[in-house]
Amino acid sequence: MPILLPLLLCAPLGALASPPILEPESFRVATSRAGAQIEGLRFTEGGGSPAINKPAILVVANLDGRRPDASEVARQLAKRLSAGGDEAAALLAAATVFVIPEPNPDAAALASATPRFESVATGTGRDSDRDGQVGEDPPADVDGDGLVTWMRVPDPDGTWIASPFDARVNVEADAAHAERGLWKLVREGFDSDGDDKTAEDAAHDAEVNRNFPAGFEEHTGAGGLFGGDEPEARGLMEFVLAHPELALVITIDDQDTLVSAPETAKDPAGGGRFFFGPRELPDGKVLQSDADVLAELGRRFGEYAEDAPEADSMGAGSFQRWCYEQRGILTLDSALWVMPTEAPEEVEEESADEVTEEPPADVEEQPVEEEEEGPDTWRDASDDVGRLEWVDATGEAWRFVDWHAFEHPQLGPVEIGGWAPYAQVQPPADVVERVTDEQWQLLTSVADILPRVEVASFTAEDLGKGLWRVEARIEDPALMPLVTRAAGRARTATRARVELQLPKRASLIVGQTPEFIRSLDGLGQSSEGAEFTWLVQAKKIDGLKLKVTTRTAGDASATVTKKEAR
Repeated sequence: MPILLPLLLCAPLGALASPPILEPESFRVATSRAGAQIEGLRFTEGGGSPAINKPAILVVANLDGRRPDASEVARQLAKRLSAGGDEAAALLAAATVFVIPEPNPDAAALASATPRFESVATGTGRDSDRDGQVGEDPPADVDGDGLVTWMRVPDPDGTWIASPFDARVNVEADAAHAERGLWKLVREGFDSDGDDKTAEDAAHDAEVNRNFPAGFEEHTGAGGLFGGDEPEARGLMEFVLAHPELALVITIDDQDTLVSAPETAKDPAGGGRFFFGPRELPDGKVLQSDADVLAELGRRFGEYAEDAPEADSMGAGSFQRWCYEQRGILTLDSALWVMPTEAPEEVEEESADEVTEEPPADVEEQPVEEEEEGPDTWRDASDDVGRLEWVDATGEAWRFVDWHAFEHPQLGPVEIGGWAPYAQVQPPADVVERVTDEQWQLLTSVADILPRVEVASFTAEDLGKGLWRVEARIEDPALMPLVTRAAGRARTATRARVELQLPKRASLIVGQTPEFIRSLDGLGQSSEGAEFTWLVQAKKIDGLKLKVTTRTAGDASATVTKKEAR
């Protein structure tokens, strides 16, 4: 103490008040096909072993593999958790947090490969052209610029022409409007196997985030041989199955359930409260009661993430869809970044000295000149036209390779160019910091919305002759339900255990212990609570206790309170 006391006195007051830096525990999820180790970090209150029955949150980024910046966001979240502080302490007091920043390392490694080619396929290849060979004709860098882009190949049977709004953009010709195609649009590459097809048989076809069983697409190269065939997908599923305490999954990648509302389906018969009734799959949709919770969370998310983009949700064969649809775990998905489809608005700064005067009443107002319209055509400008307007306005010229003539050794004169690899998924430099702040707010805010059980009342009424009517009401005061409707449909939820702890020489006359709660709505739903009644024979009831235990909503206990006879 004589040594420690001076050190403590010299320490800043803020350092003494803040929770200490946490040392997370690392764990292994799987090994990729290329031999890369997939690892994660576990954060617990005080840095020790996770508390039994405490809910858990799983944060996963860059499942698609094309967004290394999403992995960086997850790593920054882990650093903030490690640094401690009041927000981290409050979160870890409510839940264990798992972070897996790079679950698809093989696809992520492709982003820095040379030549640069945008692909997420890392798994089993297939004979795409049915010539008895696999992967013999992959895309290639024909012009030697270090990028694998696209080729415009002149062809009388071609179906593509240049957009009248921007000649850099390709649109399909429409014969109904007297348009005739000028070229075929194919990946940059060669015809290595002499079958008159160019770059049609890549070495890999299967994609990790299309290899999960929920919505698995059979007989497709991208889906893989069967659901869970890819070791990364199998490892993630095994991790989730090994942690039934998971109450929430947060993903940062290319899917979204927070900004844009996902498609919904009706709740199962009986509201999903009991494990009976229709059990048809939601088929890529969110059950209505769960969608109501997501809508509220999305509204809150939008208050501090105004620039978060919209994106599709519940992709076929995706981890997000499998977690929700087949495990019943609510997933909060947000897209890292989506390329804008229009140029940024110019904000004109008005001088402080400038005074706007109303024109005199006798002066005619001059007509406002209309903005210049696009070409006189039946077409509307495509999204790619808008994207290029954004590229031109922001100086992000690397994202598009101008079409340039090239003499292909097999195809003759072609044009090579188009969108550069990762152009539409790699965000500008300032996005990572902003998204990290938004995701940190989302992560730390869910401490208050996670399901938790609470004994709202626990009373005993004296019926005379040592007989007591004991009543209890259990509630979930949080936004999330104890059991999602999807978990009720899939029968994956663990029931809450409600147990009477009888005093000595007391006996249970009517009712049973333990009882079980199959479902308990939160504030985001009907919040009806669960009620129980027992008859207990005892001379004294003062020592009667009630204990509620769960896997994903913590525990609760109470001592009985006597009430006046009716």
